[in-house]
Amino acid sequence: RRLSVGSGLDSLKFESSKDTEAAKAESVRKHEHQDHVHKLFEELKLQLESEKENVFAERKRVKELEEELGWAQNRLEEVEAELRTVKVADAGSELNRAFGF
Repeated sequence: RRLSVGSGLDSLKFESSKDTEAAKAESVRKHEHQDHVHKLFEELKLQLESEKENVFAERKRVKELEEELGWAQNRLEEVEAELRTVKVADAGSELNRAFGF
């Protein structure tokens, strides 16, 4: 009987040891997973910051382009006005020549 009880205790110790090892392995796995997730989170956070900077730079560039476009539009209107003035002057010259002035 002692052998039988001893074998039972050894068996319980072995099972307990297996459970402890499994729990340790599970704990290690969970920590590794947590570390992996944390690393991914940090990488995504850095990527987001980089993207925010890119968006800010792009918005700044869009604003600059809008200003350049506004300047170009104003200049175009000035040139068109000058062209109309030249055409009127040319037309006046033609009339003067036509009527002998």
